[in-house]
Amino acid sequence: MLGTFLLICTTVEKSGISYEEIVEELSDAGPSIEEILMNKESFARVEQKIKELHPSYADILTLKYFYHYEDNEISRILSITPENFRTRLHRARHSLIKLLSQNQEVENHE
Repeated sequence: MLGTFLLICTTVEKSGISYEEIVEELSDAGPSIEEILMNKESFARVEQKIKELHPSYADILTLKYFYHYEDNEISRILSITPENFRTRLHRARHSLIKLLSQNQEVENHE
């Protein structure tokens, strides 16, 4: 960490950019702590709802969005046709959206 800081300081001195400009750029470069925490909470909520889905839907969503498999790989892993994969993926997404929206409605009423 100290090495990175020293490298930044040396680069700043050589480039003629002010420290204030660097601090401003770094603070605007990424998400805030609040955004990171909200994303983690949202991720956890989605992950929990996926577990509530029918296993065939949960498997497809997990392979697609958590393990980043390609569509043809998922078809092969699950021993289904590409058309069946697309149909299941479509149904899984809609089922997940329905669960999430029901959860949101419950939270809004509380």
